[in-house]
Amino acid sequence: MNRLTDHLTCVGAAVMELGAFSGFLYFVKARELYYDLMESVTGARVTYSWTRVGGMRWDIPEGFEAQSYAAIKETRRILKEIDGLFTKNRLFLDRVVDVGVISREDAISYGITALPPLHRRGL
Repeated sequence: MNRLTDHLTCVGAAVMELGAFSGFLYFVKARELYYDLMESVTGARVTYSWTRVGGMRWDIPEGFEAQSYAAIKETRRILKEIDGLFTKNRLFLDRVVDVGVISREDAISYGITALPPLHRRGL
């Protein structure tokens, strides 16, 4: 969950830097679902110490698993909204399509890899 919140924050900040502040707010909305979950366990929203060598510091609260599944389902819904905001948005696409193009040979030599867009992966 920590990694997921970090990715939601970083990608949200990236779209904001490209002029899409509303996109940032969608990413933060999804991130808050996981901050709430971690707060229910640790009492902290961002800097929490839960895992320890040999196990967990605290047991998860009752209902945590169901709340986690609900957060995942809601995150998927929010990500579909985000995809809808950007996939065909001409202003956004003009800022990111064919920008920073690198040849196949250079990409291989630098060890760069990429995944296809979410909509092509069925997410």
